[in-house]
Amino acid sequence: MSSTTAAALALITPFAQPPSCSEIFSTTSLVSSFWWNQYSTTTVQILASADADAENAPPGFASTCRPPGWNTNVPLTNRFSFSPAVCPSGWTAYKLQTAEMAWPITSTAYCCDRDYRLEWPTSDLSISGIASPACFKNLGTTFLPGSSPSSPSSLLFPNGIQVHNAWHISWAASDTSSLSPPPPDLACGGGARSLSTWIPGETVPPLPPNLNTDVCQDMENNSGGGVDDTHQPTPMFLFMVVGLPLIFVAIILSVFVFCFRHRRRNKNLPRGAGSKELAVSIAD
Repeated sequence: MSSTTAAALALITPFAQPPSCSEIFSTTSLVSSFWWNQYSTTTVQILASADADAENAPPGFASTCRPPGWNTNVPLTNRFSFSPAVCPSGWTAYKLQTAEMAWPITSTAYCCDRDYRLEWPTSDLSISGIASPACFKNLGTTFLPGSSPSSPSSLLFPNGIQVHNAWHISWAASDTSSLSPPPPDLACGGGARSLSTWIPGETVPPLPPNLNTDVCQDMENNSGGGVDDTHQPTPMFLFMVVGLPLIFVAIILSVFVFCFRHRRRNKNLPRGAGSKELAVSIAD
């Protein structure tokens, strides 16, 4: 691995994938049973994106359909992770959330191409080269036996599945100003500060406040949040999380040593001496 290898590529502006790249798939199939066909044995046609088998992808696929350096400067396990990054042009971001108790504050999301949805495939739908979660799209639909197209209760299920790896993007709070379009403000994290989907460029309604809003605001502004402008712990922060606990432990130990020595001293005195000393001290 060369010294130029990066943990993840940065995509501060949307990568524009040529339309033809959306049609480069390899075809396979699997035999299984699912709830939507009453668990009868079914052969499902699967069209997997060419990047599921990058080493055997068509010539020019990596250089044309993926960001520069995708297959050369990034480890194989990180080819679908990008940071700091935004979703490719025309794609949708899913499961936007912020990692709690982490510094720097980091938000993450998954990106799927237009008309796809983010799914977690079941164990009996294992597709080589596709990690979970992945982006799925149904290929046609078929009605269950006994149902009719005019029936409102008819259940649909796919004849086949088109799938591509989800792109996992992440960004720190300090990256937001350099990303275009800027992602929603999720810097305070937590369930109330997450989004299920977001189309890049769309306005996001104000999110519910986080329970730790004051703490989050301090961290975001670097004012009393425990770090300085270089993201290093401040002296006050170190005193609060390190100094105070040490002082508390020292006090406890001092009390313990005092009691131990006092008890030991009393044991070494002749019987009754302690009572006489107490009587004298009271008389005085």
